Amino acid sequence: MKNTEVDRYVFGIYVLGIVLIIISVVELRFLKNYEYYAFLHQYLPPAIIPWRYTVSLGFRFLTLACGLGLLFRWEVSRRCLILVSIVTIATIYWRHPVQCFVYIFDHVALRDPARVISLRQDIPHIEWILTGINYVIDVTLAGIYIFFFTRPRVKERFRSSGHLKNKFDRFLSR
Repeated sequence: MKNTEVDRYVFGIYVLGIVLIIISVVELRFLKNYEYYAFLHQYLPPAIIPWRYTVSLGFRFLTLACGLGLLFRWEVSRRCLILVSIVTIATIYWRHPVQCFVYIFDHVALRDPARVISLRQDIPHIEWILTGINYVIDVTLAGIYIFFFTRPRVKERFRSSGHLKNKFDRFLSR
């Protein structure tokens, strides 16, 4: 194994960890307003919305923790991210229902109805197009995470220097 290979894989771990942290922080910003979240998910029974919000919030904090753990190359973060990516792909329809985009346009229409009418005339079925774009982005990112973090050479980077116990043992042996 060459030093350049080690640097390349470690660099990939850091880049994907930082991307995950950025995405998590941005999505957490969208979750800070519960009333708007409830508005977007008003198609659900009222008793379900707080539960869905809690799961969404927990999922975001979990991905943020995974991203931070990747920067430390913790094995548990690698495995957790693979599981989160599989869950993301399996629940993609639940994560981005088209009805949310319809409500987003309805919300914007309250402020600028002419713009929304024009946009809906210029791009028919724009809500479906935006939903599809979100599906592609989420599935692609989840696929990249699964593919990259299941590579044997990437796994080695976590086993060799990623365990907190190994770092603690090295610190104590000084």
